Amino acid sequence: MTESVKEPAEKLHQLDYFMELMKGAGYQVPVSPKYRFYFREGDEVQALKILRQEGLAEGARYVCFHLGANWEPKRWPVSHFAKLAVKIFGKWGVPIVVTGSAGDRAIFENFRAEIGRLTGNGELDPAVVDLVGKTALRISAWIYKNAMCLVTGDSGPMHMASGAGARVVALFGPTDPHLTGPRGIGEDRVLQYVPSGYSIPFFGKELPEEGWLSKITPEAVFEAVEQLGAFPPQPRQNL
Repeated sequence: MTESVKEPAEKLHQLDYFMELMKGAGYQVPVSPKYRFYFREGDEVQALKILRQEGLAEGARYVCFHLGANWEPKRWPVSHFAKLAVKIFGKWGVPIVVTGSAGDRAIFENFRAEIGRLTGNGELDPAVVDLVGKTALRISAWIYKNAMCLVTGDSGPMHMASGAGARVVALFGPTDPHLTGPRGIGEDRVLQYVPSGYSIPFFGKELPEEGWLSKITPEAVFEAVEQLGAFPPQPRQNL
């Protein structure tokens, strides 16, 4: 509080930036720091109770989707999320648990309507568990930790899940994963698309017509999910 600490000159991930400030203040810091999300006693009991109420028994496999983000360009299209849900359920037969704040309700309803449109064409109808606006932060983090994986844009839940040790597929657009990507104890895969003529991190107002994340295909995300080793070797019919 009495001596200034020199700010790092180079661009660093936010975790490394704050570690450098702590080092400048005289603290010892890890060589390769990772963050960790901590739980309180009772979080597991509460999370399991919520999952049971939604029809998921203890030990059930599931995949989490987090549809929202604090800025529209950071959101993967709900149509892509719906196609990914159908692909995952078609191969593995596991339900999709969707998390989010109460403000994400409209996005979730669009996601569910898009699934209805897809499955109305004769495709498998994935089981969707609606937890939007129903879980506190620590409960959400526990649910991520015990999921087969979480698919999300650049969001707070991405960092919570990574810190809790979950497998995370993180989808980036106008933000830079080298500065704000997942750096927790969990394994992750980061996919990014930057439109021609744009650079990141983006602070402008003129957004690309095709959107930031629309070019990241459901097929590419499905492949990233499989690369995490989240699924057993047997496909759906053998589960």
